[in-house]
Amino acid sequence: MFSITDALHKPGFSLIEVISPCLIYYANEDKVGEPIDRMRYFHNHTVIKHNEPTENWDIRRQDKIIIGKFVDR
Repeated sequence: MFSITDALHKPGFSLIEVISPCLIYYANEDKVGEPIDRMRYFHNHTVIKHNEPTENWDIRRQDKIIIGKFVDR
């Protein structure tokens, strides 16, 4: 939630990666139904885990999508 503020207050270079799924694409492909259903899916399948090891980030191999602050140097 405060990632941008943290990045702006830190001296030097900061990187914030934002992943935004296309809700309309999935709805048009009849994969999940309506865009609101896709939003609900992401809400229900996302978990915040700060400092999570990089080998756990691959969303193709797990049920939950891991988000958080992973590296702070």
